[in-house]
Amino acid sequence: MYNRIDVPVRPSHRLALLAVLPWLTLGTTLLLSGRPPWVIALAGILPVAGLWRDSRRLGLLRGTRAISALRTSGGEIEFLDRTGWQVARVKGTSRLFAHWVLLTLKSHATGQRRTIVLSSHPLCTNTNPEALRRLQVWLRFRPKHRHGERAPTH
Repeated sequence: MYNRIDVPVRPSHRLALLAVLPWLTLGTTLLLSGRPPWVIALAGILPVAGLWRDSRRLGLLRGTRAISALRTSGGEIEFLDRTGWQVARVKGTSRLFAHWVLLTLKSHATGQRRTIVLSSHPLCTNTNPEALRRLQVWLRFRPKHRHGERAPTH
């Protein structure tokens, strides 16, 4: 009933910049809070770590947890990371937008959750727009959800 969909994911410096904006906002708020320098230095570790992690994993596709491709076959979705292809299930926290997909996957093998941002927006593209459109349709109309699994919100 469903054709196979291959979604290649490319690194995107613009997407990396978007991924770090919340961390930059948190860091700026911390700097402007008027706290003593030692408090700022100690609390500043969190924004720096988040900025580093999210820019590498979500935008630049570096690191062990970065997803570099997706594919669907029938009612299953798989993702490719540094360890190879893993079958996963789509979590209900995933979100679908016109040119964007925020996809949260849970690996069947390890139970770990992985998040990936896919974009076909003209200013910030990291995948093939046609493949992304087909994936969005698959996500909306895929086979029945398992117990406790919600459909992605549009």
